[in-house]
Amino acid sequence: PLLIMLAIVGVFAFLDYSKRYNRLMMVWLAVPFAALLVFSPESFFYYRIVYLIPTQIFAASGLYLILNKLEALNGSESKSGFMVLKVLIVLLVIAFLFNYSLRASDVIPLHILGD
Repeated sequence: PLLIMLAIVGVFAFLDYSKRYNRLMMVWLAVPFAALLVFSPESFFYYRIVYLIPTQIFAASGLYLILNKLEALNGSESKSGFMVLKVLIVLLVIAFLFNYSLRASDVIPLHILGD
């Protein structure tokens, strides 16, 4: 849930269509979502397409956007305290991403042994 919430916030970071990279990221998001409308959840391709959505990139962009907004609100009161908070938040998100990758790779040996 944290990763998805950060990814949703990250989508708002790419709404400036004047930059080519932002347009590329929005197309990379739109194409798999359009393909999901074609396949049903019972289909094998449905879940393959879900994994094509760059959730981690949008989550990192969302984290960057949130931290920039917090830094703007904080001002110059305590730079070292805010830096520690930023590092802790980034480490927390890295732990969530690492957990996600371990859970995803946990299923791979079952498919290899099943064949």
